[in-house]
Amino acid sequence: AIAYDQPLLRGAGNMVATSQFRIAQVDADISKADFLNQLQTQIEAAANAYWALVSARGEYFVQRRTPEPGREIIQIIENRVGLDTGPQPLIRARANLANREKELIRAKYALLTAQERFLQIVFGSNYSITFDVEVVTTAVPVRPFLLPSIDEELNVALKNRPEIKRELASIQRASIEQGVAENQLLPALDLAFAISNRGLRGNQALASAYNDQFNFGDPTYSFGLNYAIPYGNRAAKAGMRESNL
Repeated sequence: AIAYDQPLLRGAGNMVATSQFRIAQVDADISKADFLNQLQTQIEAAANAYWALVSARGEYFVQRRTPEPGREIIQIIENRVGLDTGPQPLIRARANLANREKELIRAKYALLTAQERFLQIVFGSNYSITFDVEVVTTAVPVRPFLLPSIDEELNVALKNRPEIKRELASIQRASIEQGVAENQLLPALDLAFAISNRGLRGNQALASAYNDQFNFGDPTYSFGLNYAIPYGNRAAKAGMRESNL
């Protein structure tokens, strides 16, 4: 027997028939956009951590040179105490050296913190604080360049930002679901067609019974319309309200 049903109202049309396939395609686009967003976020974090490390290394090497002149000044003053100077300049020079050494310690701590942050982003779960390495930065900031206009930035963002692509795909998905929900509000009206044939044999003669279907007897045809509408149609209405949220 062969039976065929063709929806004429509810479930009819290419839009409903291909809705699940199109939703799956949109979901794939959303997943791709989420992955690109995570990737861009990771790359941005690594870039920011690198330039923070460049800045921290520059500050450290500047601060590392500042205590030495202070020590030389203290030595000069110590040699002149009792000749043409008193203890007050020596006290001030030592205090100044202590401040410079304090800033050097702070700069070194900031450097180690920036380096650890950069290594954590690069190595992820494979990073260990026992890493005995020094990250030597080679790239330096480029000279200032002309910023693009707002319109150019918007055009680039619309074409490339994964968050925007994701939202557009979400809108497309919601549109498909709403179209299907609107279709489900219609009553069911199906065109039904069926054809069948029979072959009967005793003693479990299956092969002979199968051949009799085509050699003896006439096929049976049926044709008609099936109409149904749920009382209140609450499920379809609830789906429509949900798709409008």
